[in-house]
Amino acid sequence: MGPPPATHGVTHGSSFPQDTLTLAFKCGNTLGADKSTLMKASRVLRDALSLESSAPGVLDVGDDSEAAWRAVLVMLDLSAHPLDLITWVSEGCVDKL
Repeated sequence: MGPPPATHGVTHGSSFPQDTLTLAFKCGNTLGADKSTLMKASRVLRDALSLESSAPGVLDVGDDSEAAWRAVLVMLDLSAHPLDLITWVSEGCVDKL
């Protein structure tokens, strides 16, 4: 018997807390993001977000492009994609990045 069907917008078995994070750009703009989603996106982000911060809940992204971060956040938000594109196999791939 295979795994249960994927639930749209929910990753089961998450080992990361559900927190909101503010991405702070050098220009002064900010963008909200789900911390657990970013932590699952890459080891580098997971390591960076696990460190003590002088501003808890804020990730300083400096000169990074706000448009690029917006695009990444849309790609990482599984609820933004049709259900037939989201499978347990593809969800598992996100954790390996």
